[in-house]
Amino acid sequence: MDYKYDFSIKQVGKWRMFRFSEENSLIEYMFDDMQSFSSPIFYEYFNKVLDGSSEKESIGGNMVYLEIGKNFTNIGLGFTDEVQAECFNTVDLKSIIMKWIDLNKELFR
Repeated sequence: MDYKYDFSIKQVGKWRMFRFSEENSLIEYMFDDMQSFSSPIFYEYFNKVLDGSSEKESIGGNMVYLEIGKNFTNIGLGFTDEVQAECFNTVDLKSIIMKWIDLNKELFR
């Protein structure tokens, strides 16, 4: 599958992690959060919005917070005083999360 956001896959310890370009680096923090929880903690919230169960979902992790909408998702850093947030395509993010789940499924608790 082709993705709108370019990334490479790196082995980090036992995890396969995605590395994104600087302009999309907030996506990388989202995956860092999922790795720290050893779980795809945001995935179910994407599903709720995309299947129509919810109009919008807001969820936070250790490093990022997400505001997930049907078309776009805002990702922001939660550990800085400066406001850093960017908007990404929701369907594309879910697809990338599904790829991450597939690559790391044997490591989930």
